[in-house]
Amino acid sequence: MIGCGLMSDISEALSIAKGNTDSFGGISIIFAGDFSQLSPVGQKRLYSNLMRPGMTAETRPKQKVVFGKLLWLTFQTVVLLTESKRQSGPENFRFLALLGCLREGRCTDSDYYFHW
Repeated sequence: MIGCGLMSDISEALSIAKGNTDSFGGISIIFAGDFSQLSPVGQKRLYSNLMRPGMTAETRPKQKVVFGKLLWLTFQTVVLLTESKRQSGPENFRFLALLGCLREGRCTDSDYYFHW
């Protein structure tokens, strides 16, 4: 997962490389990822709430965070993949259910004692 600051850096680098002041240098961007992954190290998550009492954007790093968040909010097309292809088949049904519970933080005692 990338953070808001890195999103801003990517757009800026592409704009410079393409000689185009549009976001991401005017090229099409496709992001792929998993929002259940760990947060980006040392950065604000793209889906974090930036509006907090006392929050200011008076420094360049803080401005990059705000700009990165704004860039993320400009994306209008989202495709959600809902079917696992890597662990498909009836023999993996219980394993996939376990992965879903782990991902959402709702494991039971049964999940804890599950053996593959």
